[in-house]
Amino acid sequence: MQKALILEDNPEALAWIERRFKNVFPDASIVPAITIQQAQNSLSQHTFNMALIDLQLPDGSGLDVIKQINQTDPTLTCIVITIYDDDAHLFPALQAGAHGYLLKDMPSEQFESRLKLTASGEPALSPTIARKIIKHFERSHLSQPTHNLTNREQEVLIFIAKGLTSKEVASLLEISNYTVKEYIKRDLCTRTI
Repeated sequence: MQKALILEDNPEALAWIERRFKNVFPDASIVPAITIQQAQNSLSQHTFNMALIDLQLPDGSGLDVIKQINQTDPTLTCIVITIYDDDAHLFPALQAGAHGYLLKDMPSEQFESRLKLTASGEPALSPTIARKIIKHFERSHLSQPTHNLTNREQEVLIFIAKGLTSKEVASLLEISNYTVKEYIKRDLCTRTI
């Protein structure tokens, strides 16, 4: 990890996120931004490996930054850091291209462990968010029996929602870690929800 953009307008939340990030990636440098304009300026001046993005900002929505990043540098890992755990914020963020969704009220250790998973290509999802995603697909299944998830994909998502890592899921289901990561990436980040 070399450089991270943190887009957060609340000074206390920004300091908390920076501390958590530095605990996980001590050698990384952080470029903070408190507005979308500052984030866009930083994105044009620096190369980042990760962007931690709040959704509600003084000059607009963090979703716009996520969309911009995905158009200009789809390899940059975008993780939403927010207080909103509802479907109205979660699914638009995933559709915009977020690779993770973490809640600010998570315990510090849990936040850091989820953030650490990104280094191995795993999505950073708060457990409550992973459960919401599962419930969303369960509801979709009840109203539309022809949903797009295979039984294996559902199994993988259920285990991820329970907090297992992709390696643990792969071992449990006797499939490759790569396959698990592909299911997660395809099902959580690229499907139309």
